[in-house]
Amino acid sequence: MLDIWTLAFAFGFQIYFDFSGYRRSRSLGTGAWASSSPELQLALSATDPRDFWKRWHISLSSWIRDYLYLPLQG
Repeated sequence: MLDIWTLAFAFGFQIYFDFSGYRRSRSLGTGAWASSSPELQLALSATDPRDFWKRWHISLSSWIRDYLYLPLQG
């Protein structure tokens, strides 16, 4: 019975650390991408919502073209 309780307790820690590590790595990767992208930095320096949407749309389109379309095209 002690083995079952120990394994259940250890499994709870495993689940916690798995999700914690996933969340941390995802946030670090997103932060690295955002800080290294000059297009995104340009979008974040907008002064009003209309300007932000215009800059964001342009940066998102160029990111899709540069990092998805062109590499898949060969």
